[in-house]
Amino acid sequence: MSKELLRKEMRALRDGFSDEYIEACSRKITAAFMESDIYKSSGAVMVYLSIGSEVRTDALLKKIFEDGKVCAVPVVRGKEIKISRFYKDGALVRSAFGIPEPEFPEYCGISGIDVIVIPALAYDARGYRIGYGGGYYDRLLSRVGSDIALVGFCYDKLIVDNIDYQPHDIKTEIVISDKRMIYNE
Repeated sequence: MSKELLRKEMRALRDGFSDEYIEACSRKITAAFMESDIYKSSGAVMVYLSIGSEVRTDALLKKIFEDGKVCAVPVVRGKEIKISRFYKDGALVRSAFGIPEPEFPEYCGISGIDVIVIPALAYDARGYRIGYGGGYYDRLLSRVGSDIALVGFCYDKLIVDNIDYQPHDIKTEIVISDKRMIYNE
């Protein structure tokens, strides 16, 4: 199946999930991540600010602040994702895409980030993803060194057998769903 068709199918499926299902799965996914060695050993975590039917990251943000870790979030500027520090009481505004972002971004770059939590519409068991089609995370991840852990959050119902990938596609080291953690080499 082409990426475009898979993207359309996965978005429709995910957008049909009930709020109760999204909340329950999000709790399981974020709890598994917060209990992982990757999270526990990190000092700085970049995490997306969830919208719509994405795996919710509110509990993770709260835990990052409670644990005294550095929190960073993506900010879209033009065709690129820039990285901004985010603070516990930081004000948010909606971007042109409707995505929350810091009202006054404090750009910090990729150095110093230990782990990046990546949203997607679907993952396969090898860690390849179907994003939203704009290539924003692909461009960001192409600049990431092997010292930064890449973690994907995904509903188990959206983990597929195989995603056709291109040579420029970067896979995640771990995909965490509401039912399992998939480790990739």
